[in-house]
Amino acid sequence: MTKTPAKSQATNGAAVSLSILLYGHNKIDRNLLLGMLDQEHQLNFRITELGDKSKVERIIQTDSPDVILLSSNVKDYPEMKFLRKMRKHDIAPVVMVASDGDEQSAVTAMKIGVYDYIPKSYLTFDHLTKSVVSANEKWRLLKETER
Repeated sequence: MTKTPAKSQATNGAAVSLSILLYGHNKIDRNLLLGMLDQEHQLNFRITELGDKSKVERIIQTDSPDVILLSSNVKDYPEMKFLRKMRKHDIAPVVMVASDGDEQSAVTAMKIGVYDYIPKSYLTFDHLTKSVVSANEKWRLLKETER
């Protein structure tokens, strides 16, 4: 488990501090995402990076993240099972970065409940940070209207 402070900028320019749980079985992919998030220097991202699902579930119970960043493929059964569980328990919005960037995979992920699906071939620093901040903003507004 790695906890890394990183900075980021909200889409509307307002100061935001977000707790991000970065989860995925591939260490190289997690390092890529961690490096991209570390490039942002204007807002505070607190990142917990994990590759072990059992640790993820413990972290979620003790320290609820604002956003879950899932590095996976739709065809990876354990990660999809995890995603379904996160959505069922309504824990946090999920942004998925996947190497299988075909249309069917995107549709499947969105049906499961991913807030944003980013194929690795389209992954950029701006897209990633805007997606994470936007997912949190939409989630927060949705939760406020449900009260």
